[in-house]
Amino acid sequence: MMKIIGHRGAAGLALENSLSSLVTALASQVDAVEFDIWKTADDQFVLCHDADMKHMSGSSLVIADNCLSDLMKIKLHNGEQLVTLNDALNLINHKPVVMDVKGADWAAALTNRLTGLDQSNIIVISFNHPELVKFHTLCPNIQVYTIGGTKALQAIYYAGKYHLTGCDINYKTMNPLFYWYIRSQNLKLITYTINSVKIGKLFQKLYPGISITTDFPERFIG
Repeated sequence: MMKIIGHRGAAGLALENSLSSLVTALASQVDAVEFDIWKTADDQFVLCHDADMKHMSGSSLVIADNCLSDLMKIKLHNGEQLVTLNDALNLINHKPVVMDVKGADWAAALTNRLTGLDQSNIIVISFNHPELVKFHTLCPNIQVYTIGGTKALQAIYYAGKYHLTGCDINYKTMNPLFYWYIRSQNLKLITYTINSVKIGKLFQKLYPGISITTDFPERFIG
């Protein structure tokens, strides 16, 4: 059965990566919740897609250059604060989480953050394939997926070469040859970001066992 993953929480229904978006995704009964994280200057992690907070708040503060305490002073467009990784994990503790880790040099800090937690429901994905491999070495029990945007072949290559869990491929670049090769390497497959139910049903037929990420999870559930 195709699994449904809420993209940035439920980005089509609430401010992406915000508390409201995570809650909305959970209310939609998704199979997993995906969100983006950046490392702060003091090695904490917060939910945000971009390097700065402009899209979420209008603030020009760059997350990697600022401490958590300063970032938490900024109000988001919906009146909320940034969500910390700890708060997100506590909220979604009964479902799998898919963490898209942004930036560089985060493997050791994320390992420290996740040490001692139940890692069975944690999935880490990233465009930074070398850093993802480094993280996999430090945390071999956590599922890890390479992300392939315009470089799907590179993502598939890294996942296979380093025996990672799978690949997260842009649905616009997905094709039967990629699917065959991914399966031949015993890799799992996620595609992003599918918001059309018709395309979702087509992918379910073409690529059995796939998981899809969507901004509108309520369209695919129920």
